[in-house]
Order: sequence, then C-alpha cells, then structure tokens
Amino acid sequence: MNSAAEKDTMASVKKFDRTMLNPASWSMKWKILLNFLIRAIVAIGLLIAIVYLIQRRNSIQEASDKLLLLTEAKSTGVNEYFDHISEKLAAFSTDRYTLEAFNQLNSAFLGIENDNYYTPTVTSIDRFRLLTEGFYNTEILPALNGVTTDDINLKALLPDDNRQLIMQYLYLAGNSKALGSKHIMVKAEDGSTYSYMHAQYHPEMIKATRNAGISDIIFVDYKTGYVTYSVKKNLDFGTSLFEGPYKNSGLGIAFKSAIAGKSQGAISFTDVTLYLPDIYKPCLFISAPVYSGTQLLGAVIFKIDVAALDRLLAIDKDRLNFGHSLKTVLIGPDLLYRNNDPEFSENPDRYLRKLKHHASNADVVLKASEFRSTALIQPVDPKAFDEALSGKEKVIQYTTETGNKALCSYAPLKVGNLKWIVVSQINTADALASLHRLMRILIVITLLIAVILYFISNLINKSVNERLVKLAKNMTSLARGERLKDLEGGPNDEIGQTFSALKKLNSRISYSSSFVAELGKGNIEHDFPVESEDDSFGLSMNNLKQNLVIRREEEEKRKKEDEIRNWTTQGIASFNDVLRMDNSDLDKLSISIVRNLIDYLKACQGALFLIEEEETKYLNLVAAYAYDRQKFMKKRIEIGEGMAGTCVLEKKTILTNKIPDNYISITSGLGGSKPKCLLIVPLKKDNEVLGVLELASLEDFKPHEVELVEKVGESIASALITVKLHVQTSQYLER
Repeated sequence: MNSAAEKDTMASVKKFDRTMLNPASWSMKWKILLNFLIRAIVAIGLLIAIVYLIQRRNSIQEASDKLLLLTEAKSTGVNEYFDHISEKLAAFSTDRYTLEAFNQLNSAFLGIENDNYYTPTVTSIDRFRLLTEGFYNTEILPALNGVTTDDINLKALLPDDNRQLIMQYLYLAGNSKALGSKHIMVKAEDGSTYSYMHAQYHPEMIKATRNAGISDIIFVDYKTGYVTYSVKKNLDFGTSLFEGPYKNSGLGIAFKSAIAGKSQGAISFTDVTLYLPDIYKPCLFISAPVYSGTQLLGAVIFKIDVAALDRLLAIDKDRLNFGHSLKTVLIGPDLLYRNNDPEFSENPDRYLRKLKHHASNADVVLKASEFRSTALIQPVDPKAFDEALSGKEKVIQYTTETGNKALCSYAPLKVGNLKWIVVSQINTADALASLHRLMRILIVITLLIAVILYFISNLINKSVNERLVKLAKNMTSLARGERLKDLEGGPNDEIGQTFSALKKLNSRISYSSSFVAELGKGNIEHDFPVESEDDSFGLSMNNLKQNLVIRREEEEKRKKEDEIRNWTTQGIASFNDVLRMDNSDLDKLSISIVRNLIDYLKACQGALFLIEEEETKYLNLVAAYAYDRQKFMKKRIEIGEGMAGTCVLEKKTILTNKIPDNYISITSGLGGSKPKCLLIVPLKKDNEVLGVLELASLEDFKPHEVELVEKVGESIASALITVKLHVQTSQYLER
C-alpha cells in the first residue's frame, strides 16, 4: 500500500514539474506578467548594451590617449638619457685625465711581460697558466652552464698569449672576489707598473661609472686591439678584439665602430647583445675614439646593462593610477625585446608559466628561463607591429606573448644609429576596469527596476486576469458542446470584443448543428450563411455539400486508374511470356512481338527494325504486321533518315499525329490505310539502341499505352540480345 502511494506521489510530483517547466501550461496571468517583465528587461538590457558600447569606445579612446602620452614621455626620457650618456662619453674621451690614464694603462699593459708581474705565491708563467685554466674550469664554466645549455668551447675562451694570461690571472683568477665583484680589488699582489697605475686610476674610474649611470668603462688599444683596462673585469679583459674570441662580439663591434675613421668626440652605439664575457647578461655599448692631438690611441667604451633600461622605462603605477599591467618596453628592428618585460622582472616564474602556456615557440621559454631575461629573447607579434618598422606611430589592439588582450601605442625611437621602437601597453581588462565597475552597478540597478516593475505589473494584471478566467471557462464549456449563457464581458476593450465574438460563435455553432443534421438526412438544398470571403467555417460547411459528388468522381477515377494499372501489368506479363516462348528464332520472335503489340494496343500496323552493319550501320526491317496479316517486306533505313533513323540518333520515343502523306511508302513500308497516330520507340539496352519499334494506329495512343510500349521495349532489347547470342552460338556449333 505504501509503495503504491509513493508511486502515485512521485507521478504527481513529476507531472507538476513538467507542468511548471512548460510555459504553454502557465496561466495567462503569469504569461502577461512574464511578457511585461521580459520586455522591460530587454529594453533596459538594450539600453545598458548601448551605454556599454559607447563607454567602451570612450574608455578605449581615453586609454589610447594616455598610452600615446606615455609613449611620447618615455621616448623623450630615453633620448635624454642617451644624449646625457653621449655627452658624458664625449667629455670623458677628450678629458686630459682620461688621456693620461689611457696612456699610462696602455703602456703598462703592453710592457707587462718585461715587468715584475710575479706574486709572492706564483713565480712562473706556467703556474699562471695552470691556475687560470683551473679558474675557468671551476668558476667560469659552471657559471656559463648555469645560464645556457649551449656547448661552450672553453679552450677558445682561455687566454692565448702571455699578456692576456698575466692580466686575467692577476685580476680574475688570482682575485679572491666573486664573479661580478672583481672590480672591488684595486691593486693586484704583483709589483708591476700596471698594478701601480691600476691602483691610481681605478677608484676614479669606479666613481665615473656611478656618476654616468653605466656599468663599465673599457679602454682598448688602437694598434693591438687589447682591452687594456676594464672597471668590471669581465672575461674580455686583456683579450684582443682583433684576433681574440670576442672580436665579433658586441664589444668588438663597438671598438671597430669607434676607430673606423671617426672624428674626435664622435659617438657610436652598438645594439643590445647577450654578452658572453659578462656571463650572458644583456648589455649595450657606446664607444668613442681617443686621440692624442691628431694621433688615434684607441677607444673608450661605456657598457650599459639592460637593468639600466629597465629602470629608465619603469612606471610609477600608483601615481598614474592606470592599471597594474601598464608597462613600457623597447623593441629592436628584429622585433625582439631590448629590455626585460616588467611583468617578468616582477615575478619571473609566473611570467614563464604564462609564456609556456601561450608561446608558439618553446625555445623562447627555454632561453628566457636560462638567461633569466627577456631581452633579445622574447619576440612580439610581427603582424601587429609590421608598420612600426616603417617608422609609423600607431595605437593597436593585439594579443601579447603571454596570452593577454592588450591595447598598445608604439612609436619609432632613434638613438644614435640604433632604430628601436618604444611600446607602451596595458591589458584591455585594466583599460576597461572602470567600465566593468559601471556595468556591475547598472546590472544591480536593473535588478531593482525589475522587482519594482513586477509589483506594478501584478496590480495592473489582476483586473485583466479575472475577465480572462471567465473567458476561459466559457471557451471550455463551448468546447464541450454546452450552450453558453453568461457572455457579458464588461468594457468594450479587446476582452469585451472577444466576448462579443464568442457570443456570435455560439450562435453559428447552434445553426451548424442543425445544418449538419439536414445533410445527414440527404437534404442538400440549403446553403450555410457565409460572413465574408475569408469565412473558412462557412465556406467549409457549404463545401461539405459537394463532398458526395467529389467522392463519387474520385471513386470513378480510382477505378479507371486501377483498370489502367491492371491493363499495364497484364500487358507486361503477357509480353514476358511471348519473349520467353520464342527466344530461339529471331524472325519468329520479331513477328510475334509486333503481332501481340498490335493486338494488345488495338493498333493497325507495326514493324520491327534492327540495327545491322555492313560498311555502315543501318536499320533493317525484320518484322511487319498490318491489318491482321504478316507482311513480308524488305526495307533498309539509314541512321538519321526519316523518323525511325532520327529515333536511333536521339534515343528517344517519337509520338506524332502529324504524319506526312508519303510517310508509309517512304519509311514504314507497311501499306494500307493511312494511320492517324504514329509511335516509334527505340529498343535500348544499357543506353545502346539495338533497333526501333514502329506502331501505327487509327486512334491516338494514350499515355499509358506509350508507357507500356517503352517498358516492353527494354525487355524486347534484352530478349533480342539473348536470341542473337543464341543464334550466333548455334551457327558457331554448326560450323
């Protein structure tokens, strides 16, 4: 019992759920209420959408204007910075103190082999070489392998002459300071003139690097190409930029640019490079020639780390209050970064995860991870920045390397001989943050308006709903066939007019009941009143009278169609019997086909032509039958000649009652009375015409008769092929 009750309860619940989920089953009250709310919400939604689109365009325009200003400001800042550095280098390269230091250090470097370069602990050049090689193996090689997976040819990097060996041991291998801090040592432990000069000038050079905002000052001798002095003491110290391992490095290019016929004080810029001697730190070089009077002594080179560019391009986001993703980067003509992406500098691991997820080139992620930098590693979308290379300024929207939709402004920047692009950008989400806040507020307002409209529409809907309920009850009673009594609908609005129409409908239904009853008795004299041309009900009732007549006509038509169908089926069956009976004698089969067709179709004449071939193909009369007699005739018709020949060419049935006076004597050869209608059917098998069947009648051939002949024609063609093969086989066997 409990189980049955539970089943009934579950069935009721399911039925209720289906009813609630089906809008067609809702009451009119809720439909009107929902319709009102939907219209109101759609209208408000459209308004919000319009506001959103307008504000979005304004926000994008505002962000674009700010980015343009930022790009211009950063371009000016970068130009001023490098102008300042250039001025510093020009003044430094022509300063008397610099010239003195350059000469003293160069002279001491070039004469180091003949000087007292031994230290208290190392007193042989072989020991220098051994200790220097050990320094490269224990400190340099692990440092290089820590930032790159590329194979390092350590032997190519080791000093290859005594000057290099002595200098690199005294200030690198024999320097107890860690890599990157070798410049702290002012004087080596030897007693050479170079160490004395180094101790004299090195502190001032360190001070000069700080004042200029650079990372290194390098002296290079013009005649030998030796790096005779360096503040930072990287692996290039003491090497030759003419023959050494770094001759084609950024430093080598900077040196050669400085001495390539440049006038005193001329400045050359060398683009950012991943500099191996500085353990692959990205840096750029600014160089100037050093003259003594008119004599070229060498070059002074300032080295600037990418970290300086990062600081130069840094943005005070709190002051600008323009989104956390706002940043400015430098891009070279190869569309690679020239500084570190600020997002990378802020959180390298998170940046690399995003880059790995979105970057199309896995090598970019690997190198950025190895070198812990994006300079000269991270590319930008060439399609987005294709016009930047031609010197245009533009604001674009594109997808960044880390998958963010961004709005950016770019402009060309020419620093000396360098052609860079300044790019200021912000994620689109940050640019539209204020718009999104506004949209959230508008959505809340929309919901509040919807609640208010619900209560207002509910009050208006109540009076309408009561009349609709009454109307629904009357319609239900009318559907059950009951007589309607209470049809007062109140005011003459749409509902009142519906009640009036319902009253009239009630009257018409009553009259239609008596009208149908009379039709049932066979009384079809009366017409049902029609209100208008569009009164389908009245027209239908009047058409009801015609149904008996139409039904009788349709019955007769069906009988006739059945007769034709049976006639066709019987004809096909009888001709199949004929084809099976006489399938060994072509002449007998041919005359049998023609005779039976004439008899079945009640035609007067018939002939069967087969295609034969001598020199050319032609139609040969093989059977003729006319007026209940077989006609023994010979007739040859060329292909394309007359109607029969045309039928072969066109492979289509010809039915005509326009027969020329001389047609029989010319083409058919049948003789007798002139027929009224002529039917010529091609005998086809697999679209190949084997012959032609001519039938003439004193009456017009009916469509179903033509169709029968065409169907039989296909069977005749197959039978003729079989008979021919049989005859040929018999002849072969007889031979």
